[in-house]
Amino acid sequence: MLLLPRHRTRILLAALLATAPLHAQPPAAAHPQTTAPAQSQTAAPVVSGDYAGMLGPLHLILHVQRDTAGRMSGSLDSPDQNAPGIPCSDFVLTGNKFSFASTAVHGTFSGTVSPDGKAIGGMWDQGTPRVLLLTQTASAPLVVPADISAGVIGDWTGAIATPSGPLPAVIHIQYASDGSQSLTFDSPKQGAFGLKGAKVVFTGSAFSFDLPVVHGHYDGALSVDGKSIAGTWTQGTPLPLTFNRVEPPADKPSLADGTWTGILATPNGPLHAAIHVRSDRTGKESVTLDSPDQYATFLDAANATLTGSTFTFAMPDWHATYTGTISADGSTMDGTWTQTLATQGASAKPATLPLHFAKSTAPADKPKPEPSAKKEPPLTLPDLKTRLDAELKPLLDNPFFAGAPGIGVAIGLYAHGDTSVLTYGVAKPDSLFEIGSITKTFTGLILSQMVLENKVALDTPIRELLPPGTVAKPDGPEITLLDLATHHSGMVRMPPNMHPADPANPYADYTNANLYAFIAKNGVALTPHAKFLYSNVGVSLLGQGLANKAGVPYSDLLQQRVLAPLHMDHTFIQFPAAEQANFLTAHNAQNKPVSRWDLVAFAPAGGIRSDARDMLKYVQAQLHPPPALADAIAFQHVVRADADGGKIAINWMFSPQGDLYNHGGGTGGFATYAFFNTQHDIAGIVLVNRESGLAPSLGDRIAELLAGERATPLQP
Repeated sequence: MLLLPRHRTRILLAALLATAPLHAQPPAAAHPQTTAPAQSQTAAPVVSGDYAGMLGPLHLILHVQRDTAGRMSGSLDSPDQNAPGIPCSDFVLTGNKFSFASTAVHGTFSGTVSPDGKAIGGMWDQGTPRVLLLTQTASAPLVVPADISAGVIGDWTGAIATPSGPLPAVIHIQYASDGSQSLTFDSPKQGAFGLKGAKVVFTGSAFSFDLPVVHGHYDGALSVDGKSIAGTWTQGTPLPLTFNRVEPPADKPSLADGTWTGILATPNGPLHAAIHVRSDRTGKESVTLDSPDQYATFLDAANATLTGSTFTFAMPDWHATYTGTISADGSTMDGTWTQTLATQGASAKPATLPLHFAKSTAPADKPKPEPSAKKEPPLTLPDLKTRLDAELKPLLDNPFFAGAPGIGVAIGLYAHGDTSVLTYGVAKPDSLFEIGSITKTFTGLILSQMVLENKVALDTPIRELLPPGTVAKPDGPEITLLDLATHHSGMVRMPPNMHPADPANPYADYTNANLYAFIAKNGVALTPHAKFLYSNVGVSLLGQGLANKAGVPYSDLLQQRVLAPLHMDHTFIQFPAAEQANFLTAHNAQNKPVSRWDLVAFAPAGGIRSDARDMLKYVQAQLHPPPALADAIAFQHVVRADADGGKIAINWMFSPQGDLYNHGGGTGGFATYAFFNTQHDIAGIVLVNRESGLAPSLGDRIAELLAGERATPLQP
């Protein structure tokens, strides 16, 4: 997947074959209002009694009472935190809109009540809005209304079966104000939550919805027992996706339920751990595990079982199991962690280590460092190396838990005339990585050179650079080179005529002929008032058009215009066979090897392979260019348009707060990030042979530490 630019202040969704920068924008909680009598309307639902739900790993129970005048009062219980009777106030029910506040915990809730009053779906806001679905309980086990249990209302989890491995997905379905269903979508691994669905349809057993922000569509069918939805996710290439219903929580938490924290003392150093345990009303236990030192959170466990006071679960991807005994007072759990280490081969004997947990009433995992309220002095490159050595060691050098054998990180750094190349794990200074969408900045530099040489202009229609007869001239305004270079063409992210023969290498058979067939059908009319919409196919078209104008293949144009002037001798699109040994194995987010990606028509948008030393030359040149490229680089850096919360130059994203230019990249098994700061004279490149958020997160952190800004913690 061609990973898109990362603005430092926003969340990205790396969307399968086409990634898109997104804000997670859940609805804001309603402002608490003065308590008012409930409206007396025949069709209006009534909220009264006890309602249970889950806020992440925490059980919540809402108690609502009504007096003879219809006024509501109530309280909240948080059993996992041993906090019953949290006072609540400002209850308001207007039609099917329900809200309340709890000043004791600085929280508010705003949601929609089902027609029968037995389910409430909405957002809990305690600084960060989070989805909360509440279901009415009784003295007996929780009651789910028949019309809900037979339908799709509720929370569902699944995983999109991508060529790079499973991509977890969660949907939350609730009643809209008109009685229809509304839906939000979470992609937890990609840090994207609350994405709004559209066209939610449930007829008979058929269920479907759209996710407009990534041009995604889902079609499925509800099982006879109402516990699963089997179907297909389509976002260019159809992929299997089965959702399983998340059963409402048990009336009474089990002995194991809650968040537990501990430390695994490994031979390579301590690793913090947290497990989140919940039981549903059927008695089934489920577990997710965090290894915060390794930036791995909410990983699904399997085979969770509570027998008496003995609790067990497994982590199949890690070849690991845990067995522990819970103390009589329920505050501790003593046990052993057993794991067969991937670094020792399949025949290795499992390692067994003690792992003791304590039940936590604090947030889920080891406290992460918060940005300092006081700016730190800018770090020197040696000081930065010391900091990075300590932060990356648990992930890359400790094989226990989520340790990542086979993973490497290469970092190129420039600061005030000094340079440094750091490598971790299996990476070496000459290790080759797929740089993904950072390639777009190279295409932007080629465009800038050709504009200054009067070979093209920013307002040249792209149609004029395509083979004659490829696409008809539109009646009105048409897409220009600048529109493509700033993602303001209105063009889709990915072409609908992508049908890869090998889904694991999805771009290998998409040729220029396919690209021209797409544009012939799509046309080149400029979308009126087009806003920023990241388009991989748009930049691919731009690069191929420039190559047509120059009369050479794109790879030759890249070599002539950028690689040769910068002496980037270890950067390729098609690398020689002799370089195969330097090309690192790609890994998905589960640390499993996956196929490399070979790009043909999409090469201008994401086809470059390079190493840290060459890429350091490239980012350093953005600050101190050779004379032959100086004018073109300065021209490329001019900010041209808005870009979804930031700004964009010619294929470089720009953050006005701090003069930071940046671009991220990613393929099926690589993640990358490049940045430079004209104000502080710093630049860097981060290369990782694993699909993850580590590269942009690490890049942002490095930029902040070198600039003496408040450094945010890593969030891979």
